[in-house]
Amino acid sequence: MSDWFVAPDTVRLELEEGQWLRVKRRLNAGETRGVFRRLYLQAEDGTLKLNPDTVGTTLVVAYLVDWSLTDARGEPVVIAQQPAAVLEAALDALDPDKFALIKAAVDAHDERERLARDEEKKTRSTATTLVAI
Repeated sequence: MSDWFVAPDTVRLELEEGQWLRVKRRLNAGETRGVFRRLYLQAEDGTLKLNPDTVGTTLVVAYLVDWSLTDARGEPVVIAQQPAAVLEAALDALDPDKFALIKAAVDAHDERERLARDEEKKTRSTATTLVAI
């Protein structure tokens, strides 16, 4: 089995009050680049600077697929298959403490997956062979 491509698997992260998030198990190369693309702005002189509007949300936007959250009327807040801008707007509308819970859950998931991949790399038993061209 080849591990060159990231499978589109998702996992469910439980939050407080019975709420949950559905997140991608792992980001692919394009999604990872997208995190950095949204995180930085190009200044007039060509240098990159942090985009203050997206600091704290870029990783959440990249991972988040769906959630169980509802609005003040109890109606579902639909984010599944929505553009990043719609998801960012939904995240911006959250209570800051509730957003912090979501961000912490996604950050912890990202760290667990990174550590699991690092451990897998250590136990992989593939030989490296250089071939002359």
